[in-house]
Amino acid sequence: MDLDLIKDACDRLLTGLYLLSAQHDGARAGTLALGVHQCAAVPILLCVPVRRGHRIEPLIRDSRHFAVGTVDPADRLLRRRFEDHPSAEEHHDPFDALPVLSLGWRSPVLRSSALAFDCEVVRHIDMDADHELYIGKVLSARIHGEPPALQRASEIGPLHYD
Repeated sequence: MDLDLIKDACDRLLTGLYLLSAQHDGARAGTLALGVHQCAAVPILLCVPVRRGHRIEPLIRDSRHFAVGTVDPADRLLRRRFEDHPSAEEHHDPFDALPVLSLGWRSPVLRSSALAFDCEVVRHIDMDADHELYIGKVLSARIHGEPPALQRASEIGPLHYD
C-alpha cells in the first residue's frame, strides 16, 4: 500500500469548510468539518464527520438535530474559535457575540453562512477512527450569497483540534 499515493489522491477530492452546530437544554456547541456530502436524494440526507470526543456529540444525541453551514476558510476568527477540541466538561458558549439565526430547530447557524441546512439525525455511525459520522434528514435550508469555492483539503489547511 502506497500511503503517499492514497493521501495525494484523497487530497484531489474537492471539499469545503463547514461549521456543524447543535443546541440542547440551553447549551450550544460547534465544530469545523471538512466536507459535508449529500448521501441520499429521497429523503435528502447529508453526511457530516465529527471529531470523536467533541462536546457537540451529546448535544446532537440528546436533541436529535444539528445544523451545518459554510465557512470561508480564510476567516481566521471563526477558525480559531471552532478549531479547538473542547471536552464535554467545558461550558463556554463559542457562539457568544456571533450573529446567528435558527432555521427551524434551535441549532445556531452563522448569519454569514452562504449555505446552511437544518437536519434531524437519522443515523449515527460510530467507526473505529478519529471521526464519527452523523446522517441527517434535511428539514430546511438557506441560501445567502455565493458559497466559497470548493478546494482541495490541503488548500484549506489542517484543522487543529488538539
